Amino acid sequence: MKILLITLLVISNLFYLSGIYLLSMTRADAVTLLTKLAIARKPELAETPVDSVFTDIGHLSAEQQHYIELARVIHITAGTTSTTFSPDEVAPFWQWAILYGKMVMVSH
Repeated sequence: MKILLITLLVISNLFYLSGIYLLSMTRADAVTLLTKLAIARKPELAETPVDSVFTDIGHLSAEQQHYIELARVIHITAGTTSTTFSPDEVAPFWQWAILYGKMVMVSH
């Protein structure tokens, strides 16, 4: 738990300084990265069957679509609605914190 809190503090410093966002990623990039980290921590997650639910990720690469849908199946994210993910929105720090916490929980 201490490591999680320290990591979140470090990430928060990367994201926000004096009212200016220093680092921004889209939700698609953030969830792709965190899903890859979850698989690195727990390789058997890669074998999880994935079905396509999100209707707004068709413009992304096949690899990114797979990781986003896998993140939904393994409960890292649920999307912004049951059928949309909003991949091009910037993921603010509070979303990163929640997604990171979920990634740690599913890959523990």
